[in-house]
Amino acid sequence: MTLLLLSATLAMAFNPPPGVGSPTLQDKSQQATAQEKERARKEGITPAEMSPWLASTRNRAPQSGFDLRTPLLTPQQLSALGSPTSPVCANGGFELGTFANWHMYQGSFAGVGALTLAATTPPAPTATTQLSSRHTILPVTSWSPNGSFTPKTSYTAATAPPGWNGPYDPIVSLAGASSGNGQDLPLPFPGGQAHTLRLGNPMNGSGAEAAVMTFTVPPTMTDFTFQYGMVLEDPGHDADHQPRLIYQLYDMTAGNMVDSFQRVASQTDPFFKTGMVPGGHIVWRRVSCQRIPIASRVGHQLVAIFVNTDCGFGGHFGYSYIDSLCDQSLGKPILNLPEKICVDKDLQADGSQSVGVITYSWTVTQCDQNGNNEVPSTSVIVNGTGPITGLFDVTRETVDHRRPLVCGHYYKVKLKVETECAQIDAVSKIVYVDCCAPAEECCRDIRIGRDNSLRPTARAGTYALNLQLTGLPGGVRSIDFDIASSSQANTGTSCPPGGPVFGYVSNAAAISGLNFGGPTYPANPYSHCVDWLSPGTTAASSPVLPVTLTFPTAPRSCVNFLRFCVKISVKTEGCRSCEIYQWFYYRRTANAAGRETIDPIRADQWPSGIRDREEGGDSR
Repeated sequence: MTLLLLSATLAMAFNPPPGVGSPTLQDKSQQATAQEKERARKEGITPAEMSPWLASTRNRAPQSGFDLRTPLLTPQQLSALGSPTSPVCANGGFELGTFANWHMYQGSFAGVGALTLAATTPPAPTATTQLSSRHTILPVTSWSPNGSFTPKTSYTAATAPPGWNGPYDPIVSLAGASSGNGQDLPLPFPGGQAHTLRLGNPMNGSGAEAAVMTFTVPPTMTDFTFQYGMVLEDPGHDADHQPRLIYQLYDMTAGNMVDSFQRVASQTDPFFKTGMVPGGHIVWRRVSCQRIPIASRVGHQLVAIFVNTDCGFGGHFGYSYIDSLCDQSLGKPILNLPEKICVDKDLQADGSQSVGVITYSWTVTQCDQNGNNEVPSTSVIVNGTGPITGLFDVTRETVDHRRPLVCGHYYKVKLKVETECAQIDAVSKIVYVDCCAPAEECCRDIRIGRDNSLRPTARAGTYALNLQLTGLPGGVRSIDFDIASSSQANTGTSCPPGGPVFGYVSNAAAISGLNFGGPTYPANPYSHCVDWLSPGTTAASSPVLPVTLTFPTAPRSCVNFLRFCVKISVKTEGCRSCEIYQWFYYRRTANAAGRETIDPIRADQWPSGIRDREEGGDSR
């Protein structure tokens, strides 16, 4: 594909076909064998991808490809690598922003059996060479298809993963946008350093590039790890001439191959996601993780080899990303949690920075200050499938499970994950829930304004009521409006009797400084409560609560008396939640056409003989 065609590609909105589904296996013959499970593990296949992956691999025609039992570097090139890096895998994540301790190669690829690689010293990318550079250490500002360095916000999707504000691969971000996969390749990779290596480029030309690092396995190193991703055109050539990424881990000391894979561009391989470009198809692999046990090779010199190629006929590109070599934290859960919180605050745990999560579970259990002596009866467990997005609301989940947090106690919050790195791991942190006596009586000065006019709306049985609150303290977090009780009475000949009635409340407006939390009418008219939530700014000191009430209409040709008790709950920073109660009384009349007239009345004007608890106002 030419650069001109690529520019046209990036100017268009792509419409890739939907992703491959994940049907459940129906019979034993379709279940994965032990060998297939091991291969799937090495290829980073998730449980959701297993079924289509099995079908694809079992129906795929045999491919010759490279013989991965032999290193793709020549014996002379392996010998020229010299001494391993010290410290082990230093700059393995390109954290220095340089190629230090790496060996780079470039050459050509005319098909399997026609790969040439020669050592090279890549130049530092510039605004004009960034697009065409074959070994590119991407800075935080990432790269642009037009060859210029672009601010990181340029390729940031509106719904970025929690904790992530970086850019994304510009081709995938466009090709995958319509299918929701545009965020598959964030740059630099999450969980890594400030840089990621791009091996190859989005230009054709039968190119081949390699990145190599050698190291000696220390006693403390149990696994070899790295992150990778790739973007390949799929011209539909025979497999020996398709773009690809090849990885090998070779043991120089033992003279054998430790691990390897070869990923060849193919739209039918569920390992990839697909998208259309004007010149044809592209396939890509999201950020993935590889973890290989090497504890038995302590003292051995290993060589990690990564080779990227275009297509063998020269007309289609391929490029890959490599990061985080020997990073032992890959695949391990990352948990952020405060050490102490007041019982009237919302406790939230953040596990969103954990990379490559397939499944996860949260556990909350009361314990002692050292995390011991757990109390099983207090335990709450919440399971989920990856990735982890958003915060885990500990307060809400414990309340929903009827095991709320109790002040004066310690709690252990544990995050357990299964990751693409083929491991299950967990991390725990202890938090103390403090009783935190309120700094002030936050309700003592709050008052409800005198304007309590109830106005009919265009919809029969619905009424507008605007209540002004005064005397609110600073730092309001939320305001809730509830109908605590309501009833009616009728006077007049042949009028129905009175009694309790159901009143509903809804709203569709925000208050200055507070966002409306729902519900709205008429989409959800059957609620007794609406609320407003703080987005982090200070609420108005005297807000007007604009609500819509729903009650049975007044019977025609009758005098109807309506009353309801409103409960207003206010939650602020620095004091406990408080509740204010206020009764409202009205006289309603409806003419023969059903047109209502509504007048506020005093409590003592309620019809005699029909009385219950009446309050002019109360707070607590």
